[in-house]
Amino acid sequence: MNGRWHQTPVATASSAASPAVSERRPSSPSAVAGSAGFTLVEVLISLTILATMMAIMWGAFGSAFRLRDQATAKYERLRTVQATMRRMQREISMAFVTKIGETPTNLQGEVTYTTAFIGESDRLDFTNFAHVRTRVGEAACEQAEISYFLRRNRGPDGRLRQDLMRREQAPIDDDPEQGGVVYTMLEDVNAIEFEYWRPDREIAGDAWEWEWDTRDNEITELPPRVRVTIEIPHPVLPRDTLTFSVQSEIHLTQPIGFATPSVVADQGNAIDPNTGLPIDNEATTGRTDRSRPTIDRDRTPPSRRPSGSRTPTGQPRTIAPPSERRRTP
Repeated sequence: MNGRWHQTPVATASSAASPAVSERRPSSPSAVAGSAGFTLVEVLISLTILATMMAIMWGAFGSAFRLRDQATAKYERLRTVQATMRRMQREISMAFVTKIGETPTNLQGEVTYTTAFIGESDRLDFTNFAHVRTRVGEAACEQAEISYFLRRNRGPDGRLRQDLMRREQAPIDDDPEQGGVVYTMLEDVNAIEFEYWRPDREIAGDAWEWEWDTRDNEITELPPRVRVTIEIPHPVLPRDTLTFSVQSEIHLTQPIGFATPSVVADQGNAIDPNTGLPIDNEATTGRTDRSRPTIDRDRTPPSRRPSGSRTPTGQPRTIAPPSERRRTP
């Protein structure tokens, strides 16, 4: 040993395990960061941002859907109102009354046919030629009784509202204001106004009347025009209203006359039993007061000239261009 001693390394348990521990250590700091997960704070922040974005998107989509529903409801409402007013305009334009000299009755003496035009500020009853037969074998023609008026009904939500009603009776009977089928023409109407034009008051400026009744002896004809105004709630804004107005021109303003047997008999004319038409006394007696033109059959007709080919002098006809044409003062 030469008097020297040597320290022999003694392998302990900790020294023997140290190489194994060193092998499990990461080789770089990046590997340490990649193997780590999200903290609870980071997860909560991410969820908060995602929820906020979803809320913003849902609000935008919800507003778009509400605007679409409001626009659709407004369009459907306006289309219904326009269709209703067009129908009223067409039916009023075909109104008529008759003047037949006597009231038609049946064998029991009951009145069976009465025409009238009874107009008020909020109701209109009249007879017209607007009936359309929808059933096979229906005992009716184009003549019918029509009425427009407001009635309070209960809507689907349970609240009371005013609806525009339409009444139709075909064929025409003895009462132009009652009978027939009544149904809703337009729902939820605030007000309706009917105005009737008086031509004799046009210069004065107050030609529109609130009433017109042909049953009155002083009124024998129909108004040339009828103005209809409808007010409805706004389909989108609850506190606002919409107003629509249309004018209808009546074609047959004068009463329609029929020659009944009693009227013809009063005039001194006989009735042909085969045709039911009055027999002209002048035609049967051969007398007439009307001068009829005579035709000269010996007269030679003038020769025809081709149009646009030659002038009366025989020269070719020329047409000046539009820029050189002169207007006659």
